[in-house]
Amino acid sequence: MQSVQEFTVTKEHYTMQAALFVIAKDVLAVITGGDHPHIGDVTAVAKGEEPQTVRYPSHDGRFHKDDFLSERLVKKVAP
Repeated sequence: MQSVQEFTVTKEHYTMQAALFVIAKDVLAVITGGDHPHIGDVTAVAKGEEPQTVRYPSHDGRFHKDDFLSERLVKKVAP
């Protein structure tokens, strides 16, 4: 698996990175950064389907809100 493109953005004292990988005809995007890096969710989409997201619980029992980014990104990458 080889990274196709990497991006870094810093705003409001936060730095976020995104790495895009091509695996055969699929694309994997990994977003990291913020003040507490973690795996907060996984969002996937298949051709002709709606995105599906699994959100993971945080240390305080609430669910992470990373889908705010992942669901927007998947709509841009899916086509």
